[in-house]
Amino acid sequence: MDYSLCSLFSQGNDKGYKQSTYYFSKSLNVKAQKYSDVEKLCLTLSSTAVKLRHYLLPFEALVIARIDLIKYILTRPLLRGKLGKWIVALIEYSLTYIPQKAVKGQVLARFLADHPNKDTKEEELYVGIVPWKMMFDGSETSDGAGARVVFLSPVGFIHQFAFQITKDCSNNQAEYEALIIGLEMLLEMHVMYVHIFGDSQLVVKQINGKFKCCAVGLEINFSYAMYLLNKFDDAIITHVPRIENGDANLMAQLASRQLIPSELLNTGLKYLDNFHQLVRGTNKSK
Repeated sequence: MDYSLCSLFSQGNDKGYKQSTYYFSKSLNVKAQKYSDVEKLCLTLSSTAVKLRHYLLPFEALVIARIDLIKYILTRPLLRGKLGKWIVALIEYSLTYIPQKAVKGQVLARFLADHPNKDTKEEELYVGIVPWKMMFDGSETSDGAGARVVFLSPVGFIHQFAFQITKDCSNNQAEYEALIIGLEMLLEMHVMYVHIFGDSQLVVKQINGKFKCCAVGLEINFSYAMYLLNKFDDAIITHVPRIENGDANLMAQLASRQLIPSELLNTGLKYLDNFHQLVRGTNKSK
């Protein structure tokens, strides 16, 4: 197990040779020691950039690594948790990735010789960060409201759930409750990385911070959903057209009309307990 991070900062001199200027080393706490290899590399890059900010800001810096860390952490639609912090730390710099194999020189050779990595192959650096995928949809009809979540595991297994929810529920509230149910189920399964898809522009844009949640009936839903999202190491939520979210939408409508066996619908009710307790507690405080 690695207990520290190391990086080397070098500059070209007048003769065209690379000259080491700064050596960075950072001890890892117990939590950071459990990071995946690519996460440790991302932490190394962001920590080095912050430490050498006065050197890097005025210039374009070349990042030499085994994988394209810049592409990994800067091209995703939304990152939360530690990955979100690394984006904030790196967004102001002009960084260009160069594959490690493409660079030759004594400075790099000595650094790699002092810090060998024999146990991890290049293709293995992505293992452990493949996220779960979740589709959610809520539907309100005259017969009631239903929620549907579909999970796709990193190895390709599909899990589908449909739930009947309270009748006095707007369509937007049904969407939020579907999202909340899915998040609670993932956390119960100890999933820490997830890419979420929903066809409600309102919910997705409120979660992403593009819309402000002002509706009285949605404030608690929004706050509780954000509370759950912050428990993940990495959670991304993306809007998809309703036609691409068709399975989740259809099952939500069926659930609202009670066309799904009650024993299947009732399996989801426990995932609403925490949310409804929060609603009741908030209403009492008012």
